[in-house]
Amino acid sequence: MAWRFYSRVPHLLVPRKIRYTALHVCLSGYVAWRYTFAFRVL
Repeated sequence: MAWRFYSRVPHLLVPRKIRYTALHVCLSGYVAWRYTFAFRVL
């Protein structure tokens, strides 16, 4: 089912979605790390 879905999606949209997902994960992880670091300092 996933293979059919990805084969239907245009090839340009898949890397963009993966890129945005990776960017979101990196940003959320960085924000969480900063908050935990700030709370540890306090």
